[in-house]
Amino acid sequence: MEQRAKSWAGSSAPWRRGVSWYIVLVEGAVLLALGIYTLTATDSARETVFAVFGILLTVNGVAGALRAVTDPPNESTGYHALRAGIALSTGVLALIARFTDLIDAGGARLILAVGFIAVGLIGVATLFFGRREARFPLANLAWQAAFIILGLAVLTGSETDDTRFKTFGWITIVAGGLLIALAFYLRRSATDQTQPSLPSGSDSSSEVESSPLVTPASDVAETTSSSATSDLGTGA
Repeated sequence: MEQRAKSWAGSSAPWRRGVSWYIVLVEGAVLLALGIYTLTATDSARETVFAVFGILLTVNGVAGALRAVTDPPNESTGYHALRAGIALSTGVLALIARFTDLIDAGGARLILAVGFIAVGLIGVATLFFGRREARFPLANLAWQAAFIILGLAVLTGSETDDTRFKTFGWITIVAGGLLIALAFYLRRSATDQTQPSLPSGSDSSSEVESSPLVTPASDVAETTSSSATSDLGTGA
């Protein structure tokens, strides 16, 4: 079960080769809905977005913990364990701040910022010092950089100024729209690959007639007649 969960967590990333188009579609729809909600209900959306960030950190921590536990020990095991611990702790604290009064909005902002920046920096360190693949994963590096940028944006934000928050809403809408377009492109590509294609202007009858393995009936009759004539001449 842990192996299936770990495989799903890795395969659901939209940049991964072979990812299902409907997973990308759901991810895009969620981002699009979140962006629209952020722009239309700024006051109440702030806490909800912080909760979504907490869920993102928590899920990232669970995936990292599964990878650290189930993978054979190697150079990146310690990085994954440290990343998982920070992501889980900050994500859970952010969720506690959303649904209780134990942590105020400023504390939740600081927790999320520290979580995203630390997770991104550890991810970058893993790519450079704990990487096992010969090919450098640029897409993964971009994902870690996105974590760091998001953490800095949360850290430098303000409770009284909604400009940055609305900018986040527009960015989320654009990202959701791009993922939805990518999902339809993946669906069309998958459909084209499953449909068999025949060369234009050709059919099975023409292929049979042009095949060198098939002898026309007239040639068979002519060969038979020649053989019979030669047999009669020999007998005479």
